[in-house]
Amino acid sequence: GDMSEPGVFGDAPLAWDNFVVTQGKARAFRDTKVFQSAPASLCLVSEGGEPVVANAFQSCPASGGTPITIRGRIKADGEAKGGVALRVYRTPTEAATVLLKETEISSDWQEFSK
Repeated sequence: GDMSEPGVFGDAPLAWDNFVVTQGKARAFRDTKVFQSAPASLCLVSEGGEPVVANAFQSCPASGGTPITIRGRIKADGEAKGGVALRVYRTPTEAATVLLKETEISSDWQEFSK
């Protein structure tokens, strides 16, 4: 998504249209200090130092059979792990999930493309 403009929830980037926390307290924001390439990155952080499970989503509408490429970079700091997945909806209630990249604790930027 476009990292140059804030989006709809808090100060996360434009087009990141959903944020779900299933454990703990967390926030997502547009980080203009830590990024692989300018102007910013999407950052998910635990608030209060407790373990957290959280997801940020970006919709990428495409018609069936349309080839798409998902690429980017992911990084984890401290005790955090991260992951990037693609969820494809066959119908509004039926989806398949494909893991694109998973990080270990305290990893540097890792590229993914699929």
